Amino acid sequence: KMLSSRVVEAVVCIFSLLLIGSNSADTATGSNFHALRLKGGGSVDTLPSGRRALIVPSILAGDFSKLGSEAAECSDLGSEWLHVDICDGLGGHTITLGPQAVESLKRSCPLLLDCHLSVFNDIDYIEPLASAGAGRLSFQWELLGKTAGKDDTGKGEVEVKRLDIAVKLAQKVAALGLKCGIAIGRSTPLEGEVAAFLEQGLVDYVNCLAVEPGLGGQKMDVAVLDKVKAIRHRFPLLPFLVVDGGVNEATARGCAEAGANVLVAGSYILGSDRRADRRAAVEGLRRTLRQYGQ
Repeated sequence: KMLSSRVVEAVVCIFSLLLIGSNSADTATGSNFHALRLKGGGSVDTLPSGRRALIVPSILAGDFSKLGSEAAECSDLGSEWLHVDICDGLGGHTITLGPQAVESLKRSCPLLLDCHLSVFNDIDYIEPLASAGAGRLSFQWELLGKTAGKDDTGKGEVEVKRLDIAVKLAQKVAALGLKCGIAIGRSTPLEGEVAAFLEQGLVDYVNCLAVEPGLGGQKMDVAVLDKVKAIRHRFPLLPFLVVDGGVNEATARGCAEAGANVLVAGSYILGSDRRADRRAAVEGLRRTLRQYGQ
């Protein structure tokens, strides 16, 4: 068991050196996440394993009367990605932003737009979001395959096997040149269809939600960190393991120690109108991720 663990660590180390040594774009050659290359060489903010360390503001917590300037300020804070929640209200959540807002955000800042879809009819959003300038799409696992239509009896929602629809969505996203990931809710286990899907290597990103999607300012469900730890253990080469929801100074360390290398934070960063406070929040989270991350 100890030998197996050391072998995994050695593989991750070698893989990380290859990643850091590459100056190519942050894109995968093919859809398998094992082929991912990192950009920036030594300038990339990395953890001891060589994984990227990213603090990602969530624009949902920004001032909607000036989203463009809010996005531009996130870039000034040193962020590389901007998290955008796409909720249609059909999944039991609030209605948030859509492709038109994504297009406006893209014009306002140079950040990669990390779009989290919590919607029915996921496939209908892919091309509009790609055209709008999204750089990454992640699909809410629990809503995969759900549509706003009715089944043959007219009594319920149409639903198909999530694993099959996840493969179809990931392939379509890859064909359009975007990055793909999945978001999994607090109560969804790793074992079963989620693990079977991740084994196929079609995504490079798993977002572990620690709150309900679409609502800012919620308290983190720290029980989610056990799942984060399990994912990192089972998929050590997964480039981006995310915790989204309730991330702040008090919770960031647990996220990092569990194996997350991407922290999405909304209210903690954008809840204050003062740029100094926002910068302090980003830098504090980044320090914690560097100190305790793997």
